[in-house]
Amino acid sequence: MDERIEGEQRRITSSGFWVVLSILSIALIIQVNVLKADFSQYAVELFTIIFMLVYVGLGYIIKGIEWDPKLALANPIVFSFIVGIGVTLLNAMTNYSRYTKVYEQKGLSLYLVVLALTFGFAFIVALILSISFKCLMKWRQKKIEQELDQ
Repeated sequence: MDERIEGEQRRITSSGFWVVLSILSIALIIQVNVLKADFSQYAVELFTIIFMLVYVGLGYIIKGIEWDPKLALANPIVFSFIVGIGVTLLNAMTNYSRYTKVYEQKGLSLYLVVLALTFGFAFIVALILSISFKCLMKWRQKKIEQELDQ
């Protein structure tokens, strides 16, 4: 098999991976927000998504491949902000649909405080993970360079 065919197979496999990840994410959002399913009903999808993302992240670290610096997601602050907004939006939809009566009785200020805390926590966790990922990546790249120099 020549290199062109191998490259095409890898691109197809990679595209398939991202399609499956997207479908699982959409299914998770629908189950949580529309169907108001219990955690036990969408746990498999959630853990599969987490496993897939961790697997890709570790693959990048092991191979010493860094994100393209031109991408906005390569900046830890931008990445953390996007993750924070995403987690907050998901939490906002889930919490409001499940606890509408509580928020109507106690006012929206409690709801806004919960969302602010959610954003802050998600932002900080994503920032720590993003910076850790970059440090691990640089460490791994140095190690690979040292191995190649010998």
